[in-house]
Amino acid sequence: MPDERDALLLREFARSQWPLADAQFVAQVRERLQVFSARRLMGVALAGALRAIVTGLSFGIVAPLRMRNAAFIALVALGVTLWTIVGSSR
Repeated sequence: MPDERDALLLREFARSQWPLADAQFVAQVRERLQVFSARRLMGVALAGALRAIVTGLSFGIVAPLRMRNAAFIALVALGVTLWTIVGSSR
């Protein structure tokens, strides 16, 4: 394996050492970015959290009902709960 340097690789390395964008380029990029206010950001975050909670609850309620014997299991769970409450009140 020869110990020669690849000219293209050296050019790419030299180009990577150049300074990045100048101030004018950075200003143009910042002008194109959307400006978010803190109020809007909090509104979006709260709406997303509320949507996640509602989705989680709805899946948690609906998913077990799709099972084959869901009604029977729900009645058994209700019976066990009531039996536990009545038994602990004595």
